[in-house]
Amino acid sequence: MLNNIGIVGLGVMGKAIAQNIGNHGYRVSLYNKTFEKTVHFVKEHPNFQGFENLGEFVNSLEKPRKILLMVSANAVDSVLDQLMELVEKDDIVIDGGNSFYRDSERRMAKCAQKGIYFIGMGISGGEEGALKGPSLMPSCNYAAYEQVEKLLQKIAAKTDDGEPCVSYIGEGGSGHFVKMVHNGIEYADMQLISETYMALKKNHFNNMQIAEIFEKWNQGELFSYLISITIDILRFSDDEGVVLDRIRDVAHHKGTGAWSALSAIEYNEAVPSLIAALQARFISTKKKVNHAYENDEKIADNFIDELKISFYLSKVMIYHQGFELMKKASDANNWHLDFSQIAHIWQKGCIIQSSFLKKIVAVYQKDKTLLEDEAIVEMIDQNQKMWRHALQILIMKGVYAPVYLSSLTYYDGLSSSIGMNLIQAQRDYFGAHTYERTDMDGFFHTEWQRN
Repeated sequence: MLNNIGIVGLGVMGKAIAQNIGNHGYRVSLYNKTFEKTVHFVKEHPNFQGFENLGEFVNSLEKPRKILLMVSANAVDSVLDQLMELVEKDDIVIDGGNSFYRDSERRMAKCAQKGIYFIGMGISGGEEGALKGPSLMPSCNYAAYEQVEKLLQKIAAKTDDGEPCVSYIGEGGSGHFVKMVHNGIEYADMQLISETYMALKKNHFNNMQIAEIFEKWNQGELFSYLISITIDILRFSDDEGVVLDRIRDVAHHKGTGAWSALSAIEYNEAVPSLIAALQARFISTKKKVNHAYENDEKIADNFIDELKISFYLSKVMIYHQGFELMKKASDANNWHLDFSQIAHIWQKGCIIQSSFLKKIVAVYQKDKTLLEDEAIVEMIDQNQKMWRHALQILIMKGVYAPVYLSSLTYYDGLSSSIGMNLIQAQRDYFGAHTYERTDMDGFFHTEWQRN
């Protein structure tokens, strides 16, 4: 009997999603470059069929064949080249790794020449999500999606209302683009939580007290998977003591956050909070200078409340930036992204799952952005003083808080004059770049008089 789907790559994510698919009643063929990994996995899970030969693996699948690649981004082309010699017209190859969206588009075009369907599919949720139900973001020719839709819906996470966290994203590389932006938002979310942790540490709260504060925040509209795991981390100890306190103050990255930053530059879209989070990881690898600022001034009793408000409003700015970047790319590439649906499939399974995404779903269903929503605008207006005061305290305490600060200054940039008239005058002065006027249309140049 031929199998329903094949999986290439048995790393952490590959093994987890293989089990997920198998647990839903599908017959699965497996192939891994190192055959010993396949043998070991099949010993533990005898309901799967492993292959040492790629040709035999391909021939074990029912037609049209469906092959899911769970390999690193830099290995996709090599595996795809091998598969192209073996697959046939109308077969489907799905790339479930963190590939750059332009690479996905190139691979789609290559496969299309042979009549092969290529699906670029973002997968979020880590190992646990892949096993129990991830958030899935596929893009491709819609005819290909229709053939895998039922399978994807079965293995995806489910929202509170029972809807699967998978949706057809659009044409081209839109699926991997959306996953890339998801990761850019994830970087900023994580950095914001880290800055909050450090703001509390600088004000002499210990790990257990910080965990209690986060637990209170996590009961309502600020609930998120990332805060939940942060609480666990803060409270975890082993035989040597608190593990968090023994981890070096250095964070690394695998590329998707940098791709988000570069794509924002490509599309001329401002995402300062996302870029600040990425650069914070760069700064963490730098050698420290011994000039730390100390300030033991007592904080006000309402500091925690102010910090909570600042956290929420900064989160609004982070997500607004991410969705604006997706909108800019969608318009440029004619992807017709459904932003409400994207927020919907991020509600469960993925790393940035949170209660806040329900708000985003509702806002985009009204064809508005977060900064056009009346309730959010009113909240900002009512709490701006607290937002600014909390960040003053962070600055005076010497807290490194680039995402907090860039989120506020992003809002200020959107809501007030920012002096670009002077910059454009300077450009016109030294380079005759012209400028636009407030009182008439067109572009103008002035012969500036030198002193």
